[in-house]
Amino acid sequence: MQKFKCDCCGLCCRHIDRSPLSKDLDSGDGVCKFLDTKKNLCKIYKNRPDFCNVEVGYKKYFSKLYTEEEYLNLNYESCRKLKLEHQKEKVSAPYLYQAAQTPSTETIQGPTACKG
Repeated sequence: MQKFKCDCCGLCCRHIDRSPLSKDLDSGDGVCKFLDTKKNLCKIYKNRPDFCNVEVGYKKYFSKLYTEEEYLNLNYESCRKLKLEHQKEKVSAPYLYQAAQTPSTETIQGPTACKG
């Protein structure tokens, strides 16, 4: 499978309540209970749930529903929508605002491991 190019903005971890798969990770405010909000990094990255890893999540949960390309595109589109939402809200946190400046999946670059 092609590797998902994550820029480690943390927006998916700050909106964990949007997916039924991750409901048990919600700290009560929509933010993942394992996100270090000061560093914007996952505290359990090496042992994170399978659905938090795009490639593993695809194989385990979604390979019978989507092709790899469809699944990656759905993830990129979700990422893009989260960033646009935050751009519209003019988020004051610099790392979130910078991430919101990425308007399309073609420009999503950066580290592939957002570990703490």
